[in-house]
Amino acid sequence: MPSYHLVAGNLIEHNEKYVLVQEGKEHVKGQWNVPAGSIEKKEQAKKAAVREAKEETGLNVDIEGLIGVYFDQSDYMDGTVVIFVFHSKISEKDFKIQAQQEEEILDTGLYSKEEIKEKELRTPFVLDAIQTLESGKISSIETVKDYR
Repeated sequence: MPSYHLVAGNLIEHNEKYVLVQEGKEHVKGQWNVPAGSIEKKEQAKKAAVREAKEETGLNVDIEGLIGVYFDQSDYMDGTVVIFVFHSKISEKDFKIQAQQEEEILDTGLYSKEEIKEKELRTPFVLDAIQTLESGKISSIETVKDYR
């Protein structure tokens, strides 16, 4: 029986820069990723993305659209990881990005695409998501339907 793990993530864009978090979990320590995490039981993907942004960066975000659904194989999770990546914008006019979970998140910041290319990324979809957003090929938020 296949094993699937569902994840919701945010490509948070602000002034042509993107919010990344530096992972603190042992199996990915030091690698950079978009704010993301597991979709909890009975939780909607969009709500999970908003929750994860707040938990990992302290930011309140508004989801603007769906960038893509990515599939990855994880030895750590022993199965397939399905990642919903949303285009999100920071809700506040004045904001401060800061790591909220010191054990899980070592650092956070706002980076240009060129700076991101120089980082050790957790997954290659980060740059793909940026390219998709910059090309304007994102899907409407209504693409993701919530029924409960």
